[in-house]
Amino acid sequence: MVSEDGQALLTFGVAALINALFLPAAMSLRRPANWASPEELESGKFVKAPEADVWAFGMTALELFTRKPPFHCIESEEDVKARVLRDPPNRPSEEETCSRLTDGWWDICLPCWQRNPSSRPDMTEIASKIKLMIQCAVSVTLHPETGTTDNTSKSSIAGKSNPKKPPSDQANDKLEYPKQHPPLSKGDTP
Repeated sequence: MVSEDGQALLTFGVAALINALFLPAAMSLRRPANWASPEELESGKFVKAPEADVWAFGMTALELFTRKPPFHCIESEEDVKARVLRDPPNRPSEEETCSRLTDGWWDICLPCWQRNPSSRPDMTEIASKIKLMIQCAVSVTLHPETGTTDNTSKSSIAGKSNPKKPPSDQANDKLEYPKQHPPLSKGDTP
């Protein structure tokens, strides 16, 4: 979703381009309320600003973890709008995310939903946090005899490093990821 130089590859600004090129001035596409920023909901129109896209990025990340649209339990669009204007989303349960939403990812999403657009991070900052989180990924080793796991960190934000390699080599390690849950079939619930 983000290039190596921090540019957004997945942008919701496409609607603005379509509006400008193809639709009459009286018509315009707008972001669905579930992904719309408070400033978009208050103005009633699509906001062509990176800060609004950052809000939508946070909602999209949340959707990827829950496999459901943000505020999916709220049926009416007016109620979704009221909820967005009141508070950011609550953190979903472990069950709702199949234990995939880590504290690190939640800490990336939360600042995207700051009420004041100028308080939201830019995509370069978000990309840096994601890159750091990947570099600090935890590898899980399953012990065949005991069936237990041993979490060992490649590096950590707290400053602990892998004693086997100097810090300069750690970023180039091939990362090992924890075993993932099997994909859900149609009809399964997370």
